[in-house]
Amino acid sequence: VFTREGCCSDPYDFCFVIFLQEVEKWNTKTCAEYVDSDANWMSRNCLTWVLGDKEFEASAATDILDTGLARCFRVEVTTPKRSWSWGVCTPKTCSGHDVEKDLRTFVDLNRLTLNAVRGSTMTVRVKELVSWSALGGVFDFVVAGFVNSGTSTLVSTLSAHPKVFLESGELSVPQDPLPVME
Repeated sequence: VFTREGCCSDPYDFCFVIFLQEVEKWNTKTCAEYVDSDANWMSRNCLTWVLGDKEFEASAATDILDTGLARCFRVEVTTPKRSWSWGVCTPKTCSGHDVEKDLRTFVDLNRLTLNAVRGSTMTVRVKELVSWSALGGVFDFVVAGFVNSGTSTLVSTLSAHPKVFLESGELSVPQDPLPVME
């Protein structure tokens, strides 16, 4: 029997496999039905990770996104005294707005913040994560580099050519294994 107590000890335990099997069923229902069901604990207890957990992000979360069966989000919660960031995966029918609206269903705030958010005013930001493979058709060419490594000069020089069009401005990419969908 698949239970909360029996899963979630590491990124590749059977919880992950069962989520991928179960999520197909939940993708045929609304997010509200998932939130109201007994299955919502999978997102809260099994597929929530502290951002920066490179092992989970590079393994389980990336695999979930690559299957295309589920969505993952970056959740940032800020109180007047502190801020926290997590990742959470949900069925495809759940949006960032759903995660924000039903935040305590998707993220166990009391456990993860040691009750620091209880009674506090908080600001919540939710952004969708995507796998790098999902960006395959988005870019034809990328100029990437470290600060002060000459990338702006290279872009400026290439843009001067009449047959080259490059987006203006710089894109700040977080140092996370999973990019954020803007």
